[in-house]
Parts: sequence; C-alpha cells; structure tokens
Amino acid sequence: METTIGHGAPKVTPENIAEVFARLSTQTRREVLHALLDRLQKHEWRKVKERFNLVRFRHDIIGSLPIDLIVHVTGYLEPSDIVRSQRVSKRWRSVLSSDPVIASALRQTLALLDMKTTDALAPDAATYLRWRQGLQYARPVKKIFLPWLQRRNVAEIQYHSRRVAWLTRLANSVWTVDLDSGSAIKEWFGETRDQISAFKLSKHCLVLATMDSYVTVWNFAKSEKRTLRVPFNGIPRIFVEDYTVVLISRDDYQPNSVVVWDTFQDDVRVVGSFRKLWLFYLDMNEKLLVAFTRGDDDKPLTLEQTKWALNGQKLDTKLVQLSPPGRRFLWNDAKNMSECAQLYCRKKVTKFLAWDSNHDMLHVTYNPAMDKLSARLVQTPKELWQNSHWDRTCVLLTHSIVYGLLEARKLYIYNALDGNTTIIPYQRDMREISGNDMHVQTFGDREVFGVVSHDGTQLWFFNPNFVINSSDFAGMDFVGM
Repeated sequence: METTIGHGAPKVTPENIAEVFARLSTQTRREVLHALLDRLQKHEWRKVKERFNLVRFRHDIIGSLPIDLIVHVTGYLEPSDIVRSQRVSKRWRSVLSSDPVIASALRQTLALLDMKTTDALAPDAATYLRWRQGLQYARPVKKIFLPWLQRRNVAEIQYHSRRVAWLTRLANSVWTVDLDSGSAIKEWFGETRDQISAFKLSKHCLVLATMDSYVTVWNFAKSEKRTLRVPFNGIPRIFVEDYTVVLISRDDYQPNSVVVWDTFQDDVRVVGSFRKLWLFYLDMNEKLLVAFTRGDDDKPLTLEQTKWALNGQKLDTKLVQLSPPGRRFLWNDAKNMSECAQLYCRKKVTKFLAWDSNHDMLHVTYNPAMDKLSARLVQTPKELWQNSHWDRTCVLLTHSIVYGLLEARKLYIYNALDGNTTIIPYQRDMREISGNDMHVQTFGDREVFGVVSHDGTQLWFFNPNFVINSSDFAGMDFVGM
C-alpha cells in the first residue's frame, strides 16, 4: 500500500518507513515506538499481540551466564524457587541442579538450621531444603496431638535433644519423655525439705535448683547425681550446655560472681564480680568467659564488655553501644523478650529487647569468631504486644528463627536472616477445647515445635527424618502434672 502525503511529495510505503526507522538512534526508535503504541486501537492491539505470540525469543539469559554468577544469583532465592525454576527448560534444570548451585543453597540452609557441613548426614540436599522451608514458613512435615488422660494444669517445661521434661511442683518431681523411644521416666523426686524451684535440661543431664540454695545435676547416662551449694542467695538463673552448668544470681543490684561448673570433671570456677549481667558467652575449650553488663535504668543502651579467663583473671574491657543510629532507647523502657540468653552450637549468643510503646524489637547477637556484638531493629506488628505472656510462648528454634504464640491463637514468626516478620493462624487440634490461653507454653528446637495447653501437647515435626506417631504414646498420661 502506498500513501501520498501531499502534491509532489514522495510516496510513503511500509518499506520506506522501516528503512528510515532503522537509521534512527536507539533513543529515538524507543520514542517512536511509544508514540505509535499510544495511538493503537483495540483491534490493532490484538493484531500486535498475535504477531508477538508468533515470535520465539530463544536467547537464554540464565543459561548463558558463567556458573559463578549463577551461584551468586541463586543465593537470593528460596530453595523452593530454585526447584520450580528447574522446570523451565532442560538447560535450566541442568544448571540449577549442578553441584555448585546445590552446594551454595545447602550451605545457607545448614546455617539457618545451626548445623555444620560435616553434620549433614542425608545423602541428598532435598531433605535439608525441605526442612528449612518448613521452619521458615511453619510448614511441618507432620503434626500430632498428645492429649492428657486427665485434664491438668501445665507446669514448667523444658525441651532438649528430643527429650521433654515437666516439673510437677505439687509432687516436687520431674518427669522426662523420650520422643525417640516413647518412654516416660520419673527422673527426680525431691524430698519435702528441698522444694524444686527451677530446672534446666540438656542432652546429657538434668539440672535442678532447690529452695535451700542447692543445685543438683542428674547425669542421664551414669544415673548419678552431683550437688553444689550456690555461693549467693536466692534462686539462680541456670544455663547448661553439654556437661557445663553456669549459675548466675537473679539479684542485679548486688555484685555477684558467675559460677562455672564442669560437672563431668566436677570442677567449679567462680569468675568475676558483676552487677546487672545481661548477656554472656562461655567457651570451655578456650577457658574464656565474655560478659556484658548493662547500665542504670535511666541510661541509654550501653553495655560494658569484659573478658575473663576461668582462673579469675580479667583480660579486657570495652563499651558497646546498642541503640541504632538516630534512635535513643533507655533501659527502663525496655523489657526482655525472654529471661535467658540462648546459646546455639557455641557459635552465637542471641537475646531480644522490646519496646511495646512503638512496637520495636531489638535483636542482639554476639559472634565470638569476630568478637562483635550486633543489634538489628525489627519493626513488629502490634498484635505481638497484645500477648502478656510472651516469655512463656516465645521460643528460639534456631539462632535465626523465632516462633511466638499470640493470645488470639496466631503464630508469630521472625526470620533473622532477612529480618522479615510474619503472623499466620495457629490451627488447633479438635481436642484443644480450652479457651484459656494463660497457661499455654511453647518449646522446641530446629526439629520440633511444641505447644502445651490444659488439653494436651501439639507437636510439629520439621526434620523429614524424625517423625513420630501419636500411637507410640497411646495410653500414656505424659506425667501427673
């Protein structure tokens, strides 16, 4: 088709327009295309769309990249995204299932699970990728509910290494349930004069503090106990890792030492003198204690970091500022999200501070490898602060993943790797009929998350290689609480 613009003007043909368009600069061609597209009618748009559908764009950007760049790009993806992307083409499947890409995703996954590469026992990475996805998004491999045979008030609960422990104050006893074997054992029955006031559970032992200022360690393997008189008044805060027990006074206003008790060697060390000890890190291999003490209530968030050898020698001291840039927080405005610091794999120590006035949460982590204390300000939803029993319903499953059960029976998830917070509905079992959430408690680690109520215990299993059946506990009244 030819068109005459005016008398004596050259005829305009599609070939002439295409030839002129090809000689234009890139910017001008883009402007011309935009102008033409703005003038298209609906029926003309349909014609253009049909023509585009006939064009096959065969340039594969991802497939043509060097493998090191592909590893870098996939490092920003979730494992599920990598798996879905493998379905695009044979080339993508080959590239995204290559050893460098899978190894990179596996390293990130094991870091979130607080595991080392040497701890990876499964023959394929899919097990750990599925495990990670379940933890991040509260998608367990399996859920079971274990009801009480008789309805009971829930006592204090501890969980460690597939073992659950209940403290029964009325009977002054502690029971443990081994989730691997399904057996329930009455580990400890206290005498009338030594009422159990606090306890902690580790992989190897059970630690009990009594009202008469004694601490007793019960060794599971040897079925033997050791007892120590606490050198300060009151019920101590107890921390336990393997066979090492750390005892700290709850009196923040009187100077008190930290007691480090190696129960395997029965070696007791009394280290330093501290007021308002807020956080600590202990390395038994290096015989080193790193302590962080806080300032007065009306002072900004500043910590004094001191390093001590376990023989009592003070090695170093410095001040550390916690407040984020541009923000000023005071200690008397803050509250601890959990009473005790959490120790993980002897690599990091994690603790949380919160301000319900503006829904802020401060995630504090000490990395001993770098000797660095870092703090991240987390903006949290207001539903989080409506829970008045957060200290009982919040649990750190790993150093990066926090679960908290809200009063409205919603589950709060915080992922420290990306700083994201999520609230999802918590699905009750049909046998969870109690409407009172005051006495609900949670426990767990990277493998298991548990919610204990008046009606029973709901267990979520995230490790695909560790799943139990409720029939394994049939007829068991999970201890007389």
